[in-house]
Amino acid sequence: REDLADLFFSLKETKVEGTDVVLSGLGLNIARYNLGGSGFRTYNNQTMVASKSIPSWKQIQGYWQDGESADPASSSWNWTADAVQMKMLQKAKERGATHLELFSNSPMWWMLKNRNPSGSADGSSDNLAPDQYQNFAVYMATVAAEAPQQFGVEFTSVEPVNEPISGWWKADNGQEGCHFEHDSQAKILGMVRDELDSRNLTHVAVSGSDENTYDEALATWKSFDLVTKAKVQKVNVHGYEQALGRRDLLYKATLGKRLWNS
Repeated sequence: REDLADLFFSLKETKVEGTDVVLSGLGLNIARYNLGGSGFRTYNNQTMVASKSIPSWKQIQGYWQDGESADPASSSWNWTADAVQMKMLQKAKERGATHLELFSNSPMWWMLKNRNPSGSADGSSDNLAPDQYQNFAVYMATVAAEAPQQFGVEFTSVEPVNEPISGWWKADNGQEGCHFEHDSQAKILGMVRDELDSRNLTHVAVSGSDENTYDEALATWKSFDLVTKAKVQKVNVHGYEQALGRRDLLYKATLGKRLWNS
């Protein structure tokens, strides 16, 4: 919808479609794109396991439909799989959004231990299969590298995890999600950085880890060694603690990094 794009990403006075309401645009300059983990293709005689609680509109189709080939020009990839969400990102760019972030709630379903992009059985154990870390990093970096040609957009940052230390990413959850322990986060963040660099995307920042609270974000950051911290250029955190939590300590701990309240 053009009216919603104008309202979010321009300063224009815009009439809301289907009403007589006219509002001033917000002029947002940041847009985040959710790289999906869902798909409906059979691979290795298996199909995606879907949560009984997830509505179809929250099953975000990913571009790497099966693991047969990592070549983005092969039939394993479908670059029209998520056309509606991508169209809004393109509209954001057209209206002046300058910071475009690629993020993931879950790896592709076929990379997961239980083939369910909503989470693991208990929600507090890692669901990315140990032999799929490299593929997940390749997935994130390939989409970032292909985006200018495929979609006419350039991502300025890539974030492979979302609220990763939280324990609610269960198999019956109502959206996509994936738990990552601290050491698992460090591993995938570093691998994404390396995959981006190998594609001459050294200017694209790696973001981590978008924990649910400031205190969780602080604990996660403190768990990383210096090598991992050097591979992360931006720290994202959700603000669900609102006025609680030690934001001041997170700010001090991440000094020198860009810190976003996402």
